[in-house]
Amino acid sequence: MLTAPLITDIETGPLPREQLDAIAPKFDSENVAVGNLRDPDKIAAKMSEARERWYEKAALSPVTGHVLAIGYMSPETGKFAIEHGKPEEELIAGFWRQFVEMRNATRKIVGFNIFDFDLPFMVRRSWMLQIDIPAWLFNGRYFAVTFLDLREKWLCGQHYSSAESSLDHVARALGVGNKPEGISGADFGRLYKGTAAERQQALDYLANDLRLTASIAARLGVV
Repeated sequence: MLTAPLITDIETGPLPREQLDAIAPKFDSENVAVGNLRDPDKIAAKMSEARERWYEKAALSPVTGHVLAIGYMSPETGKFAIEHGKPEEELIAGFWRQFVEMRNATRKIVGFNIFDFDLPFMVRRSWMLQIDIPAWLFNGRYFAVTFLDLREKWLCGQHYSSAESSLDHVARALGVGNKPEGISGADFGRLYKGTAAERQQALDYLANDLRLTASIAARLGVV
């Protein structure tokens, strides 16, 4: 009977621009600080910068972003599978089915920062898309014990800035690898929806995250 945990990670991207335009806040003098600027062109540029920053962060919110890919990896075999190219509803529903299977087998689902990002994101997207959330997903106010967050384990109950406890930071500290230079999760949506080569770059990025997570899990004695 398999008892080893399953490594997982999700990647998100912004909703289509037309959907974002419909819910974007107003970028005007009442909502954007312009300081002592008086030049109309400079003020307009300031508004435009604020608008672009908002679009750039859209992938991080379940209100303005959506799930593009979910990766799974077996730390026993090193094999991984990346679910993508499907409707978001199918991706999320598939993850919940995986949770039920793992829970029934008393196996862990392990990720990095899943309590603060991955799981809340998918739960809220589920509510928004009317996807059934499985029973036992929550243990009171917390997530089911089926899930293990390596970032929480690394922190040992202490609090650090997100930069000091990021996947890249912890992987480098443990000497198990690092994220590729010049690319971050914020780039995933743009690359995924780009050329075939860019989409592969995005999927490779997710695969590397899975390997880093598995390596950290091994160093922390989880696998």
